[in-house]
Amino acid sequence: MATVSDNFNRADGALGANWSASNAGSAPVIVSNQVKAGVSATYVEAAYTGSSLSGSDQSIQVTSQGTEATSVVNLLLRMSSLTSSRNGYIGQFNKIVGFYKIIRIDAGVETDLVTTAIGAITNGDALYFEAIGSALKLKQNSSTILTFTDAIYNTVGTPAVGIYANTDAVIVDDFTASDITSSASYQPVYYQSRTIRFF
Repeated sequence: MATVSDNFNRADGALGANWSASNAGSAPVIVSNQVKAGVSATYVEAAYTGSSLSGSDQSIQVTSQGTEATSVVNLLLRMSSLTSSRNGYIGQFNKIVGFYKIIRIDAGVETDLVTTAIGAITNGDALYFEAIGSALKLKQNSSTILTFTDAIYNTVGTPAVGIYANTDAVIVDDFTASDITSSASYQPVYYQSRTIRFF
């Protein structure tokens, strides 16, 4: 079972060689050992390409370390054609429109598969998305927020993270993507909250 992870504990600046920007925008940046967009009111997205997961049953997680009212965090799984058309699934935490969403991307076109009203997101919350067979699940901490069944994309693909913030105040940390067994969902891992710096 493969796991890839990044705690971003290194110098400020580019994410580094294990990450690649998608055609959806430039890549996020490291600031004070955490990740943010690096620019206001601009969507950024990067895929973890340093090594691959081994199966299509997989999960992705980040820790929220700063939010704002006009912000989006996207967790992407089974992504392909990242530098061209983009295909796969998004687990979305969207405070702009006020919804959690599970989204399918087909050649760059996003389709909402299921949505529900968003709740509070606080520092230290585990934001989590998984795909097991055709079953898609979005979680916040240990709570299941959304589920949906869709079988369009069922190959390994690539995990990715996207961020939008109107004032560049959204911060994430402690990225992990893992293969998971089909018999049980992975449980989100909690990390200690840190002091938030707004730049």
